[in-house]
Amino acid sequence: MNSYKLHFVQLGGVIGVTKNMYVYELYENDALKDVLIVDCGIGFPMEKELGVDFVIPDISYLNEEIYDPPSQKKLRRASKIRAVILTHGHEDHTSALPYHYEALGKPQVYTSKLTSVFVEHKFKDFCQKIRVNQIQYNKGYIFGGFNVRFIKMTHSIPDTMHVLITTPVGTIYHGPDFKLDLTPPFGSPPDFYEITKAGKEGILCLLSDCLGSERPGLTLSESIVGQTF
Repeated sequence: MNSYKLHFVQLGGVIGVTKNMYVYELYENDALKDVLIVDCGIGFPMEKELGVDFVIPDISYLNEEIYDPPSQKKLRRASKIRAVILTHGHEDHTSALPYHYEALGKPQVYTSKLTSVFVEHKFKDFCQKIRVNQIQYNKGYIFGGFNVRFIKMTHSIPDTMHVLITTPVGTIYHGPDFKLDLTPPFGSPPDFYEITKAGKEGILCLLSDCLGSERPGLTLSESIVGQTF
């Protein structure tokens, strides 16, 4: 009988709100089977860090060599990466990817339509090429032992999504930056049906953005910006 373990490793984005990069590892019989990465963004330096334009996540963990029982060889942890998922187009979730893409083994990248355009243009700035896979909502994607679905969400940038990650251990709801905007200026409101459905089916762990959650009241819709203009 196979025994599975799920590890979650944050390489940025937990302390502070930038440099987002999260690693999910699925182990089968104590052997690393699959790795899934969510986001790969830059961080913004403090005022006292003079001369530093931005910072990027440290991926030395992914470059470590580990023993792989099936092949009986030592392999880089990054060799088990099945996909990189980018949740939305903000710099702190996407813009470190050109720096790490080759070291990560040039994995397949999946994201929404608008975000894919941002990423492809960012790679052009580095004189690199990348073909980003545009996702479809309410469709299942299989990345090794990870079964992934994407949920429409709203934020201060259009085409934002949350990620539902189902594994043999359980289901993770990965919910980065968002605001529940019922009247977004572009696109549809959050998909509350899919969110509720995920909850009823059972969530092992919720990883959620919580910026500003201690303040009472509601955040205004992004549609207010248009009225200001």
